[in-house]
Amino acid sequence: MITRVLTWLFAKCGYVLYTLAALALVLWLLFPQEKVQRLVVQGLNASFPRLVWQVQAFDVGLTDGVELRSIDGFEPGNTTKPLVRIDFLRFTPDLRESLKQKKIAGRYEVHAGKGTVAGTLHYQHDAKALTVTGAIQGLQLSEIELLGRQLQRNVQGTVSGTFEASAQVVERQLNALEVQLKAENGRVDLKQPVLGNAFIPYQLATVVIHVKDGKVLLDQGSVESKLLTGTYAGEIRLRPDLVASTVSLKGSINPRPEFFKGIGNAAVIQNIRQQMKGKPLTFQMSGTLQSPSIYFDEYAMLFETLSKERK
Repeated sequence: MITRVLTWLFAKCGYVLYTLAALALVLWLLFPQEKVQRLVVQGLNASFPRLVWQVQAFDVGLTDGVELRSIDGFEPGNTTKPLVRIDFLRFTPDLRESLKQKKIAGRYEVHAGKGTVAGTLHYQHDAKALTVTGAIQGLQLSEIELLGRQLQRNVQGTVSGTFEASAQVVERQLNALEVQLKAENGRVDLKQPVLGNAFIPYQLATVVIHVKDGKVLLDQGSVESKLLTGTYAGEIRLRPDLVASTVSLKGSINPRPEFFKGIGNAAVIQNIRQQMKGKPLTFQMSGTLQSPSIYFDEYAMLFETLSKERK
């Protein structure tokens, strides 16, 4: 769940970061600061039209670069609490490399969700090619109001990782993306409880994401939880409406005793374990990000029956 959201964000945010930096640096030479700030807000509204944006503070200089503070994205008609809050964003150009290589180059730093995203940005004008690399540290998913609102469920955890992306600016097309992510000490609520488990807590979740030729591939996915350990892999087909994106995953889990506590029948639990014979439970996940379905292969009918008996 976490990785699917971040994949979509990378496709949008690299372009927006470049646009804001280039726009602000150029217009600063021609217009008063207040006008540049208004143009930056217009750029955000155009890139993310489902939110209404405000920028509380703005500074720009040829050597210090662009700095924006208190960037808030609100639901239209409701400015009481932002759905997205970026505390701080800075792009610092590397003038020496930019002149030497005849391209826009520099470093960026973003503070949001009690964490940071920082790295480098390079734009080759002739090829209209944008490359963004970076590292994520301490991003708190519970601080991103839009995430829970979009997915209609509670999502928690602390995310860290690294990424590298390349895109064509003119077409706004993401050519390639590789992300290595780790989420710790969180939980994901389930819309449909599994054997009485309404949410999956986890100590550690990892995944490697590749995006190429319009496909989002998830590889080396793993989960460590007090309920289970598991692995998974698959792909996501992104849609303009993020929550309508479709997911296709396959994986397996090794359930711990806590996974079966919701059954409340020791004889049934013993019977399931005897059938498993120490083998993992294989599963498939399909559907949309907002409403995914989990199918436990050979145990699907049994789990469905047990879940109905609990109602």
